[in-house]
Amino acid sequence: MHTHAAERTKDGTSLWLLHITDNHLFTDLSEGRHGVSSFDAFQQVLASATAARKPDLVVDTGDIAHDRTREVYEMFMSTVREFVDCPLIATPGNHDLDEPFDQVLSRETVTMKGWQIVTVDTHIDDTVSGLVSQEELNRLEVELGANDSPTLVVGHHPAADIGCAWIDAHRIDNGDEFLTKLQTYRHVKGYLAGHVHQAFEGHVNGIRLMTTPSTCWQFKTDSDSFAVDDLRAGWRWLELRADGELDSHVERLVDA
Repeated sequence: MHTHAAERTKDGTSLWLLHITDNHLFTDLSEGRHGVSSFDAFQQVLASATAARKPDLVVDTGDIAHDRTREVYEMFMSTVREFVDCPLIATPGNHDLDEPFDQVLSRETVTMKGWQIVTVDTHIDDTVSGLVSQEELNRLEVELGANDSPTLVVGHHPAADIGCAWIDAHRIDNGDEFLTKLQTYRHVKGYLAGHVHQAFEGHVNGIRLMTTPSTCWQFKTDSDSFAVDDLRAGWRWLELRADGELDSHVERLVDA
């Protein structure tokens, strides 16, 4: 029998989730793109975010590695562990590869403080655009049907257009089907993604959609073609509340 949120979280405490994404880490720690060192910016993001509060859970939604080796994924994990010791789950992005990714990182569903955080694999190795396979849709249906806790679904690619034409061209190909599936479960509160190197919030089919700035370089919003922005690296905090609702905001690095 399912229990209601009020019964699951009697202490009334929130789950604080730190969302980071699109780290694009290289074997050479000094390397980067567009005038940004991926590793330096990644460290600065973790330091700034965790100086404000310690998260209960860290979620990374992919493109962790630019050099897709086990060494890079292990370096990612060891760097995160310098700042936090809480659980961490991740989803692969189009720059990631299944085999080294899964040797180091966990995609397993997390249940904490009355909430369920479920990963979805939207990537195909060596393919830019996203897709939620029938196997993944079936798995989601089983997981979402088995637990009616307030739920956040997390994946790499956006499921709907964000108003940036060149990025919208390679969102989840079957995003409408995916969102329709999520809509059938009233306890699904939102879908959190990366890939776009910019912040976005919207609603489709009653599902709250969010993307988060990259921990390295950023892409311009409302752009028809590829364009890099001069905004600093960022992250997103989500407060998953005991009443089954969520609050969220984006923060960015500031110049010293």
